[in-house]
Amino acid sequence: MPSIARKHAAAFQHDRTTGNDTWLTPKSLIDAFDMPHLADVDPCSPRTRPWPTAKRHITKTQDGLAHAWDPRDFYFTNPPYGAECAKWLVRAADHGNGLALVFARTDTQMFHASVWRHPNATALLFFEGRLRFARLDGTEVGSAGAPSVMVAYGAKARHALMRVARSGLVRGHLLLLEAEGARVYRSRRNSAKPVREVYGPRRRPIHHEHVPRQHGKPSALS
Repeated sequence: MPSIARKHAAAFQHDRTTGNDTWLTPKSLIDAFDMPHLADVDPCSPRTRPWPTAKRHITKTQDGLAHAWDPRDFYFTNPPYGAECAKWLVRAADHGNGLALVFARTDTQMFHASVWRHPNATALLFFEGRLRFARLDGTEVGSAGAPSVMVAYGAKARHALMRVARSGLVRGHLLLLEAEGARVYRSRRNSAKPVREVYGPRRRPIHHEHVPRQHGKPSALS
């Protein structure tokens, strides 16, 4: 008989929900991003939740995909991780103003279409290690069955990823997407100075620097 941890891990491999269980964004991430103040809308929220994830919540029964998304509103999307995930990521990408938390399946058609090739994608934060999601009562479940990434769409979301990377509250790698190439930074827990690891464009020699503060709207992907 598989252990509880293995059973929970398997649940993450295909979908955010299994049976009547709903897996919620880890509280540590909600706090790191200060999501209740950053995000205007969470379009796929459970009816009851242990903590707020935005100023306004749209539940599954209200169908966030059926709503009009105001371009002025900043959306935080943690979609179902099954077949519907692609629809949510397309919607978040086309909206172009928000963050999306998804599995880092970078080889899939969904990821290529809605992240790598999408002009609204401005940055990615790849988390080190597997996230531990939460139940509706706030207790943690086992580690996710795949690595996770926070995708930024638009300038505000890019700045949010940079702020969190500088804060040292998470560990991972921050990838800034720009017209002339990409830059990668390592974010270390309890370190307020993430270091640059990969150069961009490739012609430049590798060197280290702090994550720069951005001024104005970043260039879109070509």
